[in-house]
Amino acid sequence: AIRPYIECQSDLVQEPLQTFDMALYASEDYVREYGEPKNIEDLKKHNIISFNTKNAKSFSFFNWHLEYLPKNFEPFISINSGIGIMRLVEKGLGIAPISKEGVKLSGKKLIPILPHLKSSPVEIFYIYKKQKEISDKIKLLYEFLKSKD
Repeated sequence: AIRPYIECQSDLVQEPLQTFDMALYASEDYVREYGEPKNIEDLKKHNIISFNTKNAKSFSFFNWHLEYLPKNFEPFISINSGIGIMRLVEKGLGIAPISKEGVKLSGKKLIPILPHLKSSPVEIFYIYKKQKEISDKIKLLYEFLKSKD
């Protein structure tokens, strides 16, 4: 698997792969239609997209931006896919956290929203079962992925 660290899994090898910084982004279309928030208070009036962590607590880092909003705030849309979040932003449906690497891969121009707000670094791991540790294929794939930094 390629994903965030999995707690309490002693039967897994979890090799660090890459660290991402996330910030808030919106599409040009969204900003044109709804305006650009100028401060944290303005965020409450916007369509905020979040990661649905109901069944995926280890992905809660996606929702760092919700910490700036009232506890009872309801996001406009919650989805359980990082790629899905980016697609919703690209389609002009709201504001959401996206990594700088994701922004570079986007087919649309994405506008940074409140650029002084940033997440803690998000570390992604290459994860496999301990019994696969001796596999040359597992090692080769890790080396290949690590070389793509």
